[in-house]
Amino acid sequence: MDESQSLQLFRALFDHLDVAVLVADDHATYREANAAACRLLRRPRAEVVGLHLSEIVVEGTRDAVDVQWRGFLRDGAQSGIFPLSVGAGVQVMTRFFARANVVPGLHCSFLSEVDSETPADGALLTVCAWTNRVLWNDRWVSLGEYLHKAHGVTVTHGICPDAFAALDLPDKST
Repeated sequence: MDESQSLQLFRALFDHLDVAVLVADDHATYREANAAACRLLRRPRAEVVGLHLSEIVVEGTRDAVDVQWRGFLRDGAQSGIFPLSVGAGVQVMTRFFARANVVPGLHCSFLSEVDSETPADGALLTVCAWTNRVLWNDRWVSLGEYLHKAHGVTVTHGICPDAFAALDLPDKST
């Protein structure tokens, strides 16, 4: 199989996947989209390619896009449930998994529309990846405060054996 045939085969496989696939560059601009991604976003491929991530996220989440994007590039992967704007005020809840630098400088996201069996928005918990604070009642609170106020759970702290073993403690036997 020559290179032209390989590319033709790749394109056919890419476009026939049931899962939406978006490929973005380092600046969060989409460089490639398969047919499922175009159906999910309700736009033709010519409109999807060239869009910036901030153009498909829901209005209230746009401010956090740059911060989340930098965290994604730093961590190398990200997953979760996220609302997308598909035009005319219509939102679609998606489950996504993204991997950074699949090819250096290109990042791949796999998305699927959330079905009716997925918990409603009220069951979705947003946790800050850096501070472990929880977005609850429109403010960021500690995980312990959230668990106590929302669920009546009191939190205490300890250290798991794996974390303790990883500590570089001086030898106390001498």
